[in-house]
Amino acid sequence: MYIFSREPLTKEDLQKIEDILRESNCPHESLTNTFPNYSGISGDEIFFDGITPQDIEHTPD
Repeated sequence: MYIFSREPLTKEDLQKIEDILRESNCPHESLTNTFPNYSGISGDEIFFDGITPQDIEHTPD
């Protein structure tokens, strides 16, 4: 899992994300309801602070 954020996330935030991914039936909705700065999720990437998958340079495998 990769997390992209313009602002640092606290240990508590990271724990909340981990708990949501482990326990939630709908992680997107849970992340939306938990974090006002949550932008989205795509595969194994979670985005905050307006970052989108298009903002990230991916290298071919």
